[in-house]
Amino acid sequence: MWNKVAITLHVFSLISQLLLLSAPTFAFRRALVVLCITIPFVAVHFVGPASDVPGDAQPFTLLWPIYLGTLDKVLCANGDGPEDSYWRKDRLAREARAFKAFGISKLKWAAAMMFNTRGVRWSFEVKNLPASRPMSKSSFLLRQAIQFAKMLLMSDLFLQLSTRLLWTPPESPGSKASEPGAVSWQDSKALTISHSDWRWSFLKVLVFAAGPYFFVKLQYVTASIVAVGLNMSQVEDWPPYFGNVNNVTTVRYFWGTFWHQTLRRSFTKFTGFVINTIGIARGTNLSSYTQIWLAFVASGLMHAQSMLLLPHPPNITVSERTLGVLAFFLWQAAAITIEDLFQWLYRRTYSGFLSQRAMNVIGYAWVIVSFWISLPWAGNVMMRLRLTEKSFLGFSLFENMMQRIAVPP
Repeated sequence: MWNKVAITLHVFSLISQLLLLSAPTFAFRRALVVLCITIPFVAVHFVGPASDVPGDAQPFTLLWPIYLGTLDKVLCANGDGPEDSYWRKDRLAREARAFKAFGISKLKWAAAMMFNTRGVRWSFEVKNLPASRPMSKSSFLLRQAIQFAKMLLMSDLFLQLSTRLLWTPPESPGSKASEPGAVSWQDSKALTISHSDWRWSFLKVLVFAAGPYFFVKLQYVTASIVAVGLNMSQVEDWPPYFGNVNNVTTVRYFWGTFWHQTLRRSFTKFTGFVINTIGIARGTNLSSYTQIWLAFVASGLMHAQSMLLLPHPPNITVSERTLGVLAFFLWQAAAITIEDLFQWLYRRTYSGFLSQRAMNVIGYAWVIVSFWISLPWAGNVMMRLRLTEKSFLGFSLFENMMQRIAVPP
């Protein structure tokens, strides 16, 4: 019963956002939007998860970026509301002013604004979106179909690697992991992506890190094929979801350019509001690093609260479900601060001493080590919640092959 209540709260929040954004302007609309988001958002934490199966509950825990995006667009809008501030770049400014309230055009405008969290081709488009070259619809669909096949295969590969390296217990003497007498992972407290042997540790962290990259790209490519194929959107609305991994030589670049940028606007608005409120001058180092730390604290808190909306084994405490995630995001702010300091010292004392290639190699090594250190903190939380225990694909081309790989001792 409570699962259905949780689902109902999420659905109510989404529908109410859509209807209020499609409504005519009226007094207290902003306040009503805030209430229709915050009350269900808080309530689900008391109701419980949307499903008792972690994989089925997870999609509902990932709705908070949409809620946060709607809040910032409503609260930061000029004039009477979002209609005065947000429009598609190939349309007239303030296009929604001409739409009939609750009409098809305004509903489509509201839905596109809600779910286009990066603001692609909108007046609120975020910075550092990956560039995409112009192409015809048929060329785009062909490219995306090839990408879909690649992402499907890579997702299957890493799901099976994950099953083998993260979820298969070590073999007991004289037995196989699947046979009676093998060590089991029944106690979720024992689950971890860490390992005492650095080689196994690196491999396990790599498998854990690569999985979500391919899973998310698979979902994005699928959505783009459907949307463009059915003429629901245009080719230009679907730039690459991630940047070029070859350029990731700093943790700052990873989060500021390579990663998906879906939360950039919301956190930028939040951190800007805070520094304006406390009176920190814009353009200063204090302003820059205050915003970086605030953004990662906020991101850590929001990601941590989403873990509380997942079903969990009864012996897993609240701190075991959240603190690792928060620590992971705090480390990112610390890593950016540290690397900026070392780059500043290098420019001041040894500028030109190293070739660009050498600097790139050092940068790659630093980013790898940084995530090698920090990912297990968040990864262990997700392992305890058994988030990736089973493949979501329903089939596998690599399962038998991966069973031949040795299990970490």
